[in-house]
Amino acid sequence: MRRQFDFGNTFGRIFSVLGGGFPTWAAVSLTFFVPILLLSFLGYFVFGIRFDLFVQTGNEVQDPLALLSALIPFSILVQVHAQLTTAGLMHGVFRLLREESPSAGECINKALSRFWAVLGLSIIQSVAISVGVVLCCIPGFMVAVLWYVAMPALIVENIGVGEAISRSQFLTLGSRWPIFGIAALLMVIILIIGGVTSLFAFLGPTAYMIIYLASLVISPLFAAVGPGVVYHDLREVKEGLDEQDLEEVFA
Repeated sequence: MRRQFDFGNTFGRIFSVLGGGFPTWAAVSLTFFVPILLLSFLGYFVFGIRFDLFVQTGNEVQDPLALLSALIPFSILVQVHAQLTTAGLMHGVFRLLREESPSAGECINKALSRFWAVLGLSIIQSVAISVGVVLCCIPGFMVAVLWYVAMPALIVENIGVGEAISRSQFLTLGSRWPIFGIAALLMVIILIIGGVTSLFAFLGPTAYMIIYLASLVISPLFAAVGPGVVYHDLREVKEGLDEQDLEEVFA
């Protein structure tokens, strides 16, 4: 008898997977974080720009265009880091749920191989959710839940963007309220991480910037592992995903 999608069980598995593969997840996130790290320290120590607060400290930058020219690539790199980390970790989550030991290199290669598809899906999701939120909030939340497992479907099943969205709509059908609860709780955790980070401002700009950058490495782990575990559990409920099915996925 197949088990039903269960909020408590799935939410607990998310933290189990986070802990079980944390060294690998952190290595993947740190690898994609290197460009951000280099830009951040270059901007701070050379130009006096603090990217954490989007303000200037230290050496004054008189030209506003100089500040803007630094913040734009920083913001782009943060988004690219989040998407590549998400793609790599979703692949790794399935390997771990298969009781295998995914390597950081394997996850990184997978993410890079699907970079353009990941970027395309990410843009479509962001635009659709943003428009929905602007219109009335509720449509944005509905789209977020409908497409919650589109990214893991894209990565695991090696399908296109449109098919991944359709797969997510099919898999989430009948389980959208618990999925909304899981997504909301994970978002609260990410916000708490950001809030706790801000408490360290008293340590001074250099120490705070280091802590802030560390939070940028940790936060995407929740955003990636959560949908990955939900996707796996939904496939168990909808399709009876078992060990043999997983072998075919990774063949």
